[in-house]
Amino acid sequence: MASKTLILVLLVSFPAQGLVNPLLRLDKHLAAKGCFVTFSTTKPTGEHMRFATNNNATIDETSSTPMGDGFFAFNFFDDSLGDGDHPERHNLSDTKAHLERIESKSVPR
Repeated sequence: MASKTLILVLLVSFPAQGLVNPLLRLDKHLAAKGCFVTFSTTKPTGEHMRFATNNNATIDETSSTPMGDGFFAFNFFDDSLGDGDHPERHNLSDTKAHLERIESKSVPR
């Protein structure tokens, strides 16, 4: 029996609810069609997602979840703004510029 090679997909979401939710639906759709999809966003957004699900086990960075013909996984990165109420979180332009700097160091090319 030959094993099927999965297409690997990494989707990185800007940490805003209006963008996270649609991207999660796309991720799950791609996984169901046979891809290995990793959903990535900032750690604080990951914590908000865990809180919203009321079940930390559903958002686990240590394993992948089978979905349809593929798999789905989470990976959260440190945005270096800490857990507090950082001023850069309140200005879209500042947040975008900061995340572009962090992303260029965090995501290998």
